Amino acid sequence: MDEDLATDAAPGELPSLPLPTNAVLGEMTSSSPLSDFGSNLRSSHSPSGATPALDELLARAFTEIDRAKRRGTWRQSVFACSIFAAGMFDIEGGHLTLENMDIDLFIPPGALPEPTFIYLCISTDPRDRPRTTQNSISVSSVVYCGPPGLRFRERVILTYQHCADIEDKDVRVVPFSTDTPPGEVPRFKRVSEDDSSLTFVDGKKCFVSVNHFTGFTSVAETSKDSADSAGETGQNKVTGVAKKIINIVGFHGGLRPGLNKLPIRVHFHNDTSDAKQLVLEEEQRLKGHPADQPKKMVFLNNGQDLEFDIESIDEAWKLEGSGPKQTIDEEIVMAATDAGCSYRMAKQDPSSRTFQCDVKAFQRGNLKYNETSPLSLLFTVSELVEEQLVQNPSNLDTTYTLREKRRSKVKLQYKERLELSTLLDPYSPVGQDWRLLADNIGQDYDVIRQTEEQFREGKVTSPTRVILDHWDKMRAQSSLDDLKDLAAKLEGIGRLDAAEVVHNVVAKSASED
Repeated sequence: MDEDLATDAAPGELPSLPLPTNAVLGEMTSSSPLSDFGSNLRSSHSPSGATPALDELLARAFTEIDRAKRRGTWRQSVFACSIFAAGMFDIEGGHLTLENMDIDLFIPPGALPEPTFIYLCISTDPRDRPRTTQNSISVSSVVYCGPPGLRFRERVILTYQHCADIEDKDVRVVPFSTDTPPGEVPRFKRVSEDDSSLTFVDGKKCFVSVNHFTGFTSVAETSKDSADSAGETGQNKVTGVAKKIINIVGFHGGLRPGLNKLPIRVHFHNDTSDAKQLVLEEEQRLKGHPADQPKKMVFLNNGQDLEFDIESIDEAWKLEGSGPKQTIDEEIVMAATDAGCSYRMAKQDPSSRTFQCDVKAFQRGNLKYNETSPLSLLFTVSELVEEQLVQNPSNLDTTYTLREKRRSKVKLQYKERLELSTLLDPYSPVGQDWRLLADNIGQDYDVIRQTEEQFREGKVTSPTRVILDHWDKMRAQSSLDDLKDLAAKLEGIGRLDAAEVVHNVVAKSASED
């Protein structure tokens, strides 16, 4: 339950961070906040046009956690903005979540022996990405968990999205990790190279279970006989080319007072919740208005750039400044989660109150969206309004204010997990052990297989706790119905002793409510 708790930073405790001057005017440039957060991890200062540095967010979090300690509420609270979350966690564990980004860190009960500060942040800096080849492509943001190097008694589970083309059966999503802290050049390797880890991909979600921090991301790899840009086969097949799904989305600003100028912005971003949220926050700062519905495009790692062309411009308007054709270098599309281009329109007919144009997006060699069959993004504005200039842009910067959120509870505490592991870990000749429970609660086959192998090799002390961790992780919102369902599943496999442990938790929780 992530409802806001009333907390506001004390006035003057930390200075508000200024937005770039161009944000007030509504232009999108290479200094856009969309791509600067990662680079600012490398500096203790936030230059104009950049998001807050990690150290400033950490300072804000330390201040708020100290207040929560004095109030006695630190076990129930986390402190978060869209790109950062932090809290104190102890032996009972809990969730740390980046809202609206579908990124969650689950710390299971027993993972930490004592209260420990934990943070989670996202970087979109291309320099933080793993190097890729023609057969691979970056498909996730880089998520940093800290403090760097922290190790756990039980594996924690990080969940984030990817934008690989999962309809292509030749594509494989591979989680990567780096042991370097934010601010250093990352040294990425496959998470699977760590034989104490566990990973699997379910739809658009990556699940990474590790016993240590720091940075995580994913790459889509394809065989040399991989499929084409449109997901088709046969004569349309393109070999050895990796690809990912991006969204093309348009926004327009208001009319510049006295100038009759209209800014048009076209973004592309990874087809993930976190990349979408960063674009929405950028446009909130720019006071942008959405144009057409976002359009999905499969982008190939084929050496060709992403190209835009604006046409069918309303007769009452003309394009100023840049030409109609703009190009985004392929390497930027491959490495960045979000970027884009902008146009400036000038009104020729003072009486006109409407605007319309069509922006085409394509990639040469892309069998679905190429120069002869581009993706089309329509801008249709039925009533133009004047843009309100903001005298003090720093007042706009509310995105990175840390707010106190109520922490989601874990469903089974450490004591009950120990009891269940004692009952279900031992091998049952008739199959009434953790394996049958895992199958009955719908656990992913890869989790069961990897857990069994690691238990056999002595790398996992309790397979039951691993299964319960993933069961709890998949049900982030605490519910008695989930516990009742678990008890019923245990009864269904004939483990009444284990079911009684869960029934006792249900009864205790119901009495507390």
